[in-house]
This record gives sequence, structure tokens and C-alpha cells, in this order.
Amino acid sequence: MLLQCSVCALGATQHYNARVSLSEQILQLPWWMLIVAAVAAGWVVKRGWWRRSALGDVPSRAIGLGVDDLLLGGFLMLGGMMLGGTLVGPYRDAPLTLYLLTMIGGQLLSLGLPAAYLALRAIRQDDGLRRIGLVPRHVPGDLRVGVIGALLAVMIVPGVIVLFAILGLMLGLPAPELAHDLLLKLRDSDSMSAVVLLCISAVLVAPVLEETVYRGLWQSLLVESLGEQRRRSAIAIAAAIFASVHLGSVSWQAMPALWVLGLMLGWIYERTGSLLPGVIVHAVFNAANITVVLLLGPGPYP
Repeated sequence: MLLQCSVCALGATQHYNARVSLSEQILQLPWWMLIVAAVAAGWVVKRGWWRRSALGDVPSRAIGLGVDDLLLGGFLMLGGMMLGGTLVGPYRDAPLTLYLLTMIGGQLLSLGLPAAYLALRAIRQDDGLRRIGLVPRHVPGDLRVGVIGALLAVMIVPGVIVLFAILGLMLGLPAPELAHDLLLKLRDSDSMSAVVLLCISAVLVAPVLEETVYRGLWQSLLVESLGEQRRRSAIAIAAAIFASVHLGSVSWQAMPALWVLGLMLGWIYERTGSLLPGVIVHAVFNAANITVVLLLGPGPYP
């Protein structure tokens, strides 16, 4: 839900005067995030986590998903999105607390339906909930992976957005305006109930539902369709689906970063066979964005 505000939260939004030189515009971005991201990415590469062999000895999640599941899951997701949009639309200009309540309802409709379908589909198989990752396989190990993944996400993803912001400036494009309207309204509000509702939406509801749908359903479908030898391709495609859902709500500079985040979440799911670590990463990432924006505002920061 709030992935698109990462740069806003970390200071990469700014109005630029046309008289400011390109080098000055680039220096005004938090370029140091590139260094942090490069160090973190280098550590990941050194560990060899993206090699094919790293996914060789992983638990199988096959529960017999097929074309019928793809069609039914897609129908439920599209139908849920339409219902969710119908619910939220009339309340966009309503008081913030009421809007957030309807937004949570919209999330439950748009992603809750395909998530529930996956759960019902898994129940039909022997130990299906555990095999698909809805029930954790190893809680202590999942928690450890989730914490490490969260640290890497908050280091790497913002650096990717800054990188593409710099590329955009070099191409003569303006710096992205990524401040999420909802967060800006919340920052200017003194409603504690609105803060609580946003945290429920972004840190609890969205991570659980999005990981269940994009990783548990779509990525598992891709793995069963393409074969377990092409897990990396399934991860990349599922990450692209995850990023594409944000089209229209984020600037183009944020799309590659969302794809990278999707790759990280997909790899974690594929490696552990559990949704819990990805939910932790997703929740911590959103919580970090909310915290920084509410404490410091939308930026820029020195």
C-alpha cells in the first residue's frame, strides 16, 4: 500500500528551479543512499543468493494449482478491485478517519477474495496450508530471515529510486513528486485514530494480503506452470505483476524499485517456503516509511 512513498519518506522529493544546474540538482538528492544500497547489494551478491543453486534445495509448494486457479483467482482479484474501488471512491474527500476505514474495507475486498480462495484451495490438499506457506514452516528461522530481509529492503530499495531519479534528471525530466497525499494529510492531522488506522492498513492488512496474493497465489501458480527449475523466472514475473499494480499511483522512477522489492520478497518466499518472512519485510518497510514521514515530513533532508 505505502511502498510508493519510499522516496518521499527518505527525502528524494523536491521542486527544482530551472536555473539550478544538473550537478546541483543531483547533489540535492540523497545520493548517499546509492552508496548504502550498493554496499547492501554487494553483500547479497557475495552471498550468492541469486544464483540458481541457491534455490536448488528448497521446499516444494506444489498443491496442484492450474489454469482453472489462474482464471478464478484473476476473476476474484479483478472483481474485488472493482468492488473495493466502488467502496472507497465516494469517501476520498471524507474526513480522514472515515476514508481510512473505507480504505481498509477496500483492501479486504480487492485482495481478501483471492487470498481466501488460495486458503480454501490449500485446505483441500494434505498439509496444504503449510506447503503453500500460509502456516509457517519454522517460526524462529522465518523471523530471522524476515529481520535480515527488512534491513536489506530499507537499504536497497530507496537507493534504486534515487538512481532512477538521477537518470531522469540526466534525461531532462523533472524530479519525481512522490509525496503520498494520504501521508501528507496524516502528517498535518492531529488525529491519533487516523494514525492507528493507517498503521493497521499499511503494516498489518496490506503485508498479509499482498504477500498471500502476489507471492502465495501468483508466484506459486507461475512456479507450478513453468516448473521448479525456473523459479527465478517465476519470481521475476510475479515481481513485475506486483509492481504493475502500482501503475498510475507512483512516478516511473519508483517502478524499478518496486520490482526490486518484489524480487526480494519473491526470493525470500521461494527460499523459505513460508509467507511469514515476506510479511515481516513488507510490514517493516511500510512502517519505516510512515515513521520517517510523520516525524520529518516529505523532505528534502540534508
